[in-house]
Amino acid sequence: MIRGVPIPVATRSDSEIKEELNNRIAKLRMYGLRQEVVEMPSYKLVWSNAAKSWYPAYGYGVFQPGDKVPLDANEFLAHYRKDVLTRVIPKLDYLPLYKMSLPSTRGWRSCPRLASTAMVSR
Repeated sequence: MIRGVPIPVATRSDSEIKEELNNRIAKLRMYGLRQEVVEMPSYKLVWSNAAKSWYPAYGYGVFQPGDKVPLDANEFLAHYRKDVLTRVIPKLDYLPLYKMSLPSTRGWRSCPRLASTAMVSR
């Protein structure tokens, strides 16, 4: 709880919550930054291409109603408590932008050529 506004206890089943979050994930189809105004206390969920999964960005804390939150193409807000998110996150769909990417379609784990250009020699 930050600034005195607790996240409400979920009154819906995990499958209903999963369906709602998957509907939101399905809309993440465009690259670029966007800004959302928080309607209910929420956590930021972030997609990781490396892990091929969603993870909660708890380090940001709880976003409160009225907050303006900048989000990238692989991020969205979920208005559920940590215990609910912990149960539901492993069951969420992949980010659509990842499903359409070369690493996903070709099964690439990494790109050695790009990795070698990122190394700095001393």
